[in-house]
Amino acid sequence: MKKWFPGWLMLFLLWSITLPAQQITLDSNGRVTQMKLPDKPAPFAISISSRFDNEAIWRGVSDALSEKLDATVRNLKDTGQAYLQYYDQLWTTTVRAQVVKELEAIGSWLKDEQAIVTAVHLRPFFTALQQLRAAAGNKGFYELNGRPLGSRNTVTTDVYDDVVNAYHLKITANSLYNKFLTDLFRTTFPLADNSGLNQLSATDFNTTTETALKTLLDRAQQLSGVHVNNMDSARQDAIFQLDADVNANPVVTAVQGSAYFKNWVWMRKGEPTINPFELKAKDEARGRQRPRQFTRNENKSLLGEMTRGNRLLNDILLPADDQKNVRNIHYFRLGAALNKTNEIKTPVRGNENVKINMHNTGQEERLELLLLSKEAHSGRNNFVTGLDTSVSMLLRVITLMNPTASLWGTVGGLLGGAKSAAEAEAFTGAMLLRDSVRPVTVIWSALETDLRKLNMYNAFLFESSKKCPDVIRLVHEGKVDEGETYIRHYVECYMKAYDGFATALERLSIDSLVIANTYTAVWESNLPPSDVSLAPPSATPLFRTEILETGEVDEDVTSKYAVRSYFSRPDTAAKRMVKDSLTAATFSIKNGKLKWVDVSAGLAFTLPNKYYGINTVTFNTNAAPTITTKRETVSVVAGLNIYVARINMLDDHWFHSPKCPFYSRLSFFVGLNIPDVMNHFYPGISYDLIPGFKLVGGVHLYRHTKYRIRNNAETDKTVSLHDAGPFLSLNISPDILLKGFNVFKK
Repeated sequence: MKKWFPGWLMLFLLWSITLPAQQITLDSNGRVTQMKLPDKPAPFAISISSRFDNEAIWRGVSDALSEKLDATVRNLKDTGQAYLQYYDQLWTTTVRAQVVKELEAIGSWLKDEQAIVTAVHLRPFFTALQQLRAAAGNKGFYELNGRPLGSRNTVTTDVYDDVVNAYHLKITANSLYNKFLTDLFRTTFPLADNSGLNQLSATDFNTTTETALKTLLDRAQQLSGVHVNNMDSARQDAIFQLDADVNANPVVTAVQGSAYFKNWVWMRKGEPTINPFELKAKDEARGRQRPRQFTRNENKSLLGEMTRGNRLLNDILLPADDQKNVRNIHYFRLGAALNKTNEIKTPVRGNENVKINMHNTGQEERLELLLLSKEAHSGRNNFVTGLDTSVSMLLRVITLMNPTASLWGTVGGLLGGAKSAAEAEAFTGAMLLRDSVRPVTVIWSALETDLRKLNMYNAFLFESSKKCPDVIRLVHEGKVDEGETYIRHYVECYMKAYDGFATALERLSIDSLVIANTYTAVWESNLPPSDVSLAPPSATPLFRTEILETGEVDEDVTSKYAVRSYFSRPDTAAKRMVKDSLTAATFSIKNGKLKWVDVSAGLAFTLPNKYYGINTVTFNTNAAPTITTKRETVSVVAGLNIYVARINMLDDHWFHSPKCPFYSRLSFFVGLNIPDVMNHFYPGISYDLIPGFKLVGGVHLYRHTKYRIRNNAETDKTVSLHDAGPFLSLNISPDILLKGFNVFKK
């Protein structure tokens, strides 16, 4: 164990070092819900936590396709539905069965990718599906800046925007399913076996083409409804001419052997359609109530949805690392909910700009930053303010303790004022021939009776069959009395013609089925476009980060702001879009003026040298002058602090601030003695331990007067500045110091 521990430890350390410090969380709509700012310039790694699960999305697509394939197979195998008969006539029974078998195999593959698929008729469909699966497996449903979106991503300098000093993180939803549809169309519709559809003109598809089919349908309806017993040769000829015209119709010809028609049969679960992704709306003029063979899906165009390209979901702006003079507030807008992070709790320097990052701003939304109010404040940090408050309170307590003050009355009033507060859901009939030999007249009567019993008596055929060549020959040969032979030939002639009538009616039934549904498909469809391709992605994202700025506010003020959102919304009463607005966010910022000069006061302690002394000479009448010497080593000083760089007086950091250079706390101090302002001077260097509370050190200078005395009288004196020695002082705002003195005076 000891042998492996150092290796594991090193691996852990390396892993820890490479963990991305930047982190973004996205919801299922691509909206950012939280963000951690970068701590170094690009390139850097960024961790993205999202609800985008490529496998789950593929599973959803796969399940939807499986449901369509299963329904198509059921419809194409159900002998009780017109689907089976229709496709048997279009493709032949064998081909329909093969298409069904391939659909079943592809459906099994969607559920288990180890299933074996041998696709012949549906090869284009299966190939496009395999390509869709491969793209999904490569995390292709979503991208970050043009690369597959993973849990760990790299942000590079090419997405840096120097105008807003931020990195663009563009989240794109790729329309892989739409690409599958358009790829399938482009590999099936332009094929040679679709030349019939390709040669049709879009301009006359719904006029000339549809009219031709409607004419065929009308002819079929006029010929139908007649029993075989009531048929005649003229109607039979008309039926066979209709059959020839149906088979010669360019639309029928186009769909009979078309790979395009087979490979899109699943789209509407087997329902015949010329254009599976675009059905026209029904209208009264075109016979809305006309009965149809099939119950169709809702009539709407899927073409726009099918060709919708990749969508730019969100253009997120990630502020860059160099933010010394910038503060960021982040609002994550999630519908009615509003999350705010990085709220500015510390005062803002006068040279700092505040950026309000409004994430997930809507596509058509416009934002505006409004200044609601400004209130002046003391310009002091919390320490100095607290010190001032403490001294003021102490002074008040001492005042209350004065016998002349009504202490208990005051306390009672405070207690009395503090007592209130609290508030809170879808021809088969067989003919029995009699071989008995009977007279012809009897046989005719018996034959008619038998035909009527079998419901096979056709008056036209009963008479016209007597004109059959074999029957006429027997009559000419004088063999009419040979009843058996005569009737046998007669019946053969009758049955042959009867079968022909039955075949014609059967053909009419088939042609009616084909033409009725082909006409319906054309009536409800537009001609498929010559080409279909994905639309280019929109340059405008559904959501974006909008950055608003307060600008630099070099004043000692507390500013209150509001972010106003302007948008359009539907008005159901007015039935139109109306403009509206709302307050998206409000916040306050405490700004601090950066100062070059400050006034401070404090107690100075001088370490005197041996020469320090202030002599005062008093001349007495008729007596020797009196000389007194003073050595003030503790004194009250007040003066100006002139800073090397502008200081932020609201900074709450002791000794040094990470956002301000250390030298901004250095200043030159020029002080005077209070109250002896004319005789003591305190030049020095000052450093703010915390802005407003200064440690001052320098040289105590004083006015030294040198007297010349002769005969007890002053003859001359000179004034010069002498060095009393070094001094140290702790300085603060003069008004606080004065309050402190008042405490002691009480």
